[in-house]
Formats: sequence, C-alpha cells, structure tokens
Amino acid sequence: MRHAIGIDIGGTKLKGGLVEETGRVVFKESRSSPAGSQTPGPIVDALIGFANDLRERARGLGLESEGFGFGPPNFFEGPDWIQRQVNNMPGLESFALRPPLAAALGENIAMDNDVMNGGLAEYYFGEGHNYDRVFFIAIGTGIAASIFIEGGQRIRYHYGWPGDTGHIIIDPHGRPCTCGGRGCLETVATIRPIRDFALAAARSKKSPALAARLAGKGDLEPRDVTEAALAGDVAAKEIWDEVGGYLGMALTSYVHIFAPHVILVGGGIAEAGELLLEPARRALAALGSPYYLGLLRGVKKASLGPDAGLIGAAALILLPESLR
Repeated sequence: MRHAIGIDIGGTKLKGGLVEETGRVVFKESRSSPAGSQTPGPIVDALIGFANDLRERARGLGLESEGFGFGPPNFFEGPDWIQRQVNNMPGLESFALRPPLAAALGENIAMDNDVMNGGLAEYYFGEGHNYDRVFFIAIGTGIAASIFIEGGQRIRYHYGWPGDTGHIIIDPHGRPCTCGGRGCLETVATIRPIRDFALAAARSKKSPALAARLAGKGDLEPRDVTEAALAGDVAAKEIWDEVGGYLGMALTSYVHIFAPHVILVGGGIAEAGELLLEPARRALAALGSPYYLGLLRGVKKASLGPDAGLIGAAALILLPESLR
C-alpha cells in the first residue's frame, strides 16, 4: 500500500496526516500556525517541522511516505509556487515557497489550492466518485469552489482556480463585501453574516433559544443556529431558510454555467446539513432552467468533512500525474 502526507494550510491551523492510496486517513493531527508573521521564515519553519514530524510518526508505524502535498488557502503561480493574495498569512505574500520546502523535504512535493484539493478528494474518494461532472463548494469564513468535468479534468481560469466563486452577486442592493463589491454570496452565506443574523434574532427576542444561548455564552456561531433550529426554534430555522435560499440562487447560476451532475457542499457551514441544503434545493427548483436541472442529479453534503483538504493534498502525490 502506498502512502503520502497531506498538509492543509489554514489561516490559524495546520492540519496534516498520512493517507493511503485508497484515500483512507491512517492518522492525522493539527497544530497552530504562525499566521500573523510578517516574514516567511516562521511559517516556512512551521511547515517543514510539521511535515517532518508527520513523516517520523509514519516511520514509527513502519510506513514510509512517498512525498508531501500541500494546500494553501490562496493563489500561487509559477514552478516555484510564488504565493499571491495571502490574506491570512501576510508573511508569505510574493514568496517562492517551493525552493525551501524542496530543500528540506525532497523533490517529491506538490501543491494546489485547499478547495481544489478538497474537490479532488471528494471526486476520487468521496461523494463525487460516481459522477462525471462535480461542482464542489466549500463554505466557511469565505466561499470557494472546484469544478471537475469528464476524465477528472479541473476547470482553471485564474491562478489555478475556476474563478472567485464566492463573489457571485446575489443582491445588488445588499451588504458591502470585503472584496470591495456589494451583494456577494459571501455577504449572506458565510460564518460572519450567519452570526450577524443570529445576534439580531437573539437581541430582538425573536429567537428565545438564541437569546438564551447569547446570554450564556456572550456570543453566537452557526452551530448555535443549527442546534436551536433542530430543537424547534422557528427563528433559527428561518435563518437557515434564508441562507439556504441565497445559496440556491447562486447554485442556480453555477448550474447554468457549468452543468454539473452533482453539487457537493463542504466546509464548516455544511454541518447544518438539510437545514441548509433543503432550502437551497427549493430555490434551485424555482429558479433553474429545466434543461440544466434535468442534468443535475443531486445537491448533497460532501462526505469527507474536514479531512477533505489533507486527503486531496496527499492525492497530489498518490494519484497519477494525469489525474492530479
């Protein structure tokens, strides 16, 4: 059995593990990353140290890694992996990351964006493996997507991505977005706006459950909205109905453009499950072209959860080059 190490590079946390060629995670662990560093040195040292620690743990089990795959949450370009738009780790901006990693870890290393890796994992090892055309969307602090078409080809328009999919316009009169635009999907369907919706419902007493949670915790997060909705709180369910409706509006446009056979929703917000997905499906059914909806076989929660990024990073080493 072949193995590789995958490392998912988050804004505040590194997640890594040893992955079999079947996609099974043998072991995984995480540690904090020096995200606030203004210079690349501490971040590079943290990546190399984490990778070496994972390799030694694998060797302790009598297993050898064929190489290391990495997944940063940003753009990069060129053979030296020059990092671009590194909002969460400013010390890496414009830094060529491949040379120091290769010098420390060897030449068998690979990199792709974290959401591209997540989609790769779902396409080959997860919920997408039965479909030719897969649209994988990850929703958390931000929103991004990866798109796979026949033969496992990935759509890449801009810096290796299919475009900045979180910034499709949902409401031209809506909230200003951190991108500088207005009314983007990210302004209504990510962690921050869901928190804002929850706080408003709690402070207005519209949601007794969220008001009680706010009094006890001092703050709210999407998980609170999910738990309150599942317990029968009407206002909490209405929040997910609204967010899911916005998501369905965006998915309608994606369906018309990319004609996927399945849409897989991942990321932390996907933990809301059917509370999010059912209203998204309703919006799709109401707004979509019958022809394109006829090609779509489902809108589902992605199956690999928070492990998708590290599995996909390892797959950059384990899969044949033509499939990566």
